[in-house]
Amino acid sequence: MNKHNELIELASEQGQPKQVIVAILTILEAHPNLIDFPRVIGMLQRLLRIANIGNKITFRNCDPLAWREACEWIISLRNQPSISSRLGELFWLGDQPPSKNPVLSKGVKRYGFPYATLWQAPRDTENRQDYERLIAQLLAVFQKLESPIQWQAQRYAVFLDLRRLCEISQLTIPPELNVWASPEVFVANCQSFSPSDSKTENAELFASITRLVRYSYGEEPRVRSNSGGSRWRITKPKQPELTHFIAEDPRGFLLGDPDDPDQLPGNYNILMETSDSADGELAPSEIGSSNEIWILDDDGVERPYVADLLSQQAIEAHIVRSRQFLPFTYIQFTLAELRDLLFGASDLFYVCLQELPHAQDTFRVQLRMEAILMLHVSLWLGQATTQVIQLSVADSTEEDVGGLTLVRGEPAQFSMIVRRPDLAGDDRWQATAGIRSSLLRILLPDLAGSSCLINALFRTFPRSTNQVFTYPTGELEAEAKSVLAVLGRGDRRFTLTKVRNYLFHQLVSDTHDVAAASMLSGVAVPSAQTPRYYLQLDANYLRQIYVDSLERVLQQVYACAGLAYEPIDFKQVQHGGLGATHCLLPATINANVSAMAAVLRKKPVGRLSEMLAWHNCYTLWTVQMFMLVTGCRAIHNPLLFIDEFDADLGMGALSDKDSDDRHMSRLICMPPILKRQIKNYFLHCTEISKQLTGYLHQDDENNRWSRGFFLRTSATGLRRDELTPNKIYGQTEQVAGYTPHRINAYRKFLRTELAERGCPPEVLAAFMGHWLRGEEPQDAYSSFCPATYATIANGWITPLLKELGWSALSSPWGAK
Repeated sequence: MNKHNELIELASEQGQPKQVIVAILTILEAHPNLIDFPRVIGMLQRLLRIANIGNKITFRNCDPLAWREACEWIISLRNQPSISSRLGELFWLGDQPPSKNPVLSKGVKRYGFPYATLWQAPRDTENRQDYERLIAQLLAVFQKLESPIQWQAQRYAVFLDLRRLCEISQLTIPPELNVWASPEVFVANCQSFSPSDSKTENAELFASITRLVRYSYGEEPRVRSNSGGSRWRITKPKQPELTHFIAEDPRGFLLGDPDDPDQLPGNYNILMETSDSADGELAPSEIGSSNEIWILDDDGVERPYVADLLSQQAIEAHIVRSRQFLPFTYIQFTLAELRDLLFGASDLFYVCLQELPHAQDTFRVQLRMEAILMLHVSLWLGQATTQVIQLSVADSTEEDVGGLTLVRGEPAQFSMIVRRPDLAGDDRWQATAGIRSSLLRILLPDLAGSSCLINALFRTFPRSTNQVFTYPTGELEAEAKSVLAVLGRGDRRFTLTKVRNYLFHQLVSDTHDVAAASMLSGVAVPSAQTPRYYLQLDANYLRQIYVDSLERVLQQVYACAGLAYEPIDFKQVQHGGLGATHCLLPATINANVSAMAAVLRKKPVGRLSEMLAWHNCYTLWTVQMFMLVTGCRAIHNPLLFIDEFDADLGMGALSDKDSDDRHMSRLICMPPILKRQIKNYFLHCTEISKQLTGYLHQDDENNRWSRGFFLRTSATGLRRDELTPNKIYGQTEQVAGYTPHRINAYRKFLRTELAERGCPPEVLAAFMGHWLRGEEPQDAYSSFCPATYATIANGWITPLLKELGWSALSSPWGAK
């Protein structure tokens, strides 16, 4: 039964103006049962108050004074005896509001906005007035709709997005909308608003809101239809429930050596539960599930003894342990085997040259020579067959070439592409200056003499192009297997897989850096995928890794043959980094530190604006120092308390890239300089809050502001903002001379800079939180020592911190 008439009749009985009650019911599109109506009117009462601040918002047929008195009367009805018998049991649901919106399942699609919307209140009390101002603007716009029923679906969408907005702990309205402006300016802002162009978190929630505003002012909805007049709706694809790591082989990652009958068969793929980053700044799969699903592909090979000897659990354990990359494994070649491959391949190549004048089938000889060359290049450059067969020859590095290239000269060198990982997150947050220049190619010296074979091949078989190989991949691989059988004297350990992966495993053995080995060899392994998103190594540093490792091996291989290896004098210098992009330069960070220090040296003289600017810069200083020292990613409220660190070890646990089960929590260190800074900062926050008593809302029972805050002024007074990524980024734009950058840019800087300075890769992996199952530092069978880790990490981070200009600063308020 419709309770509107009952309420209007009751208003007449108690001397209230009927026309005002009717106007209120009309503007709210009130539910016929008046569900929890006094609580809805309480919000309307606040909207009337907020609409009168600054640029006034007016509602149709609204006398603010009369409406406020009517609201007071309606709210007072909750205390009148027997009101439920007159207006129904749903009219007032008690002093304690229900846990969920009572209009849900009671016609919410029809009464979602404005009625059900006015029932709910934002969780963020600090920014509640901004929210109320937004609702007031929308309510004024809503009155422009000539037929509200026509826009029922759009109004319901607005209700859902506003409901989500109310549940957010830090409610932020895009500044582009400017809700405190006049209604005309607000409407114009809504008409030009684009969620994809906004840097505000949760900007997508305002798409439906601004759309309703545009429709209210005459814009027609876009009509979408499929060809042929189909009436089916085009739906957005659902988020996949599982994600997977990307392998270079479409069959998946190698499980041992599929070509070696003495090893486990086939390939495997890894499926993991999706776990998205709230801020969109993480590399894919960095926040990983604690559970992995492995799909084994044995390529249809029947090997009954494997099923007898290894259960599924044992195969999974083998996959996990294979990630530990022991220095010496069965899948690597011995020095004697490398000797046979190096010198045996050269001998076999020149035997082919001698046989060629007498050969009846010269094409067969050429195929064998190309197969030998393919093995030679693949072994010492670590490239896949599909990359090797694209090998071409150029006379200089300036030539426009594609793929793997041999650059002639003294010495000869290979120009090789190092794949760049795709950028994660919003490109607009990336630094546009003060970053390392990015290279796509690395120049590697020909240490094993592959160029001699290439030159001989060109002299013997002249061609019109600069391509080295003329036969297709399948024929070359088949012939290469025959060559391996000859070089290995029938030993089945000699496989194409071992040839292709030799350099990768050799580099891992020498450096323990899986990511750098993957960059040089192109071998994609799960353990290297996430670290490579944070690694932009200097080309000369990366080349030196290759040269040091290969020269040492070749000296030993030559010694096995009773020969002495003569190192090549290679002086090529490249300027730039390989791999990831947008890695900050130390000079950039140093300049940013100096820019913040310049602001903090100017003590505020008493003006509120100067006090706020100094506090915000001091907060930025502390947050940036913490994120640099800990490698913290872009999260909300990153700062930790002093008592959250172990007093003796100076270590704490940080779960900034984790799922709910905390399986990716990592240990972080607190150097003395950071400890002093955090202590000074929290003391400052306490004192400045006292100074601003009466201007700031009281902290809630959960101590929401205890981990720091920014300050700002609004149309209704002083506000605090949580330390969120977009707020931090916004503050960097306020500091003169500061080069803004992605909030988690320090992670890329630290991973790159510390690696080049010689920090042990195991420490870096533990510090960054880069591990998969079987690599966890805190695993039950791990030899990881937290005390040793803390000592080593501090030994690298503290000097870097001081070198970049950081120091512990006190506050003029905290010092009192």
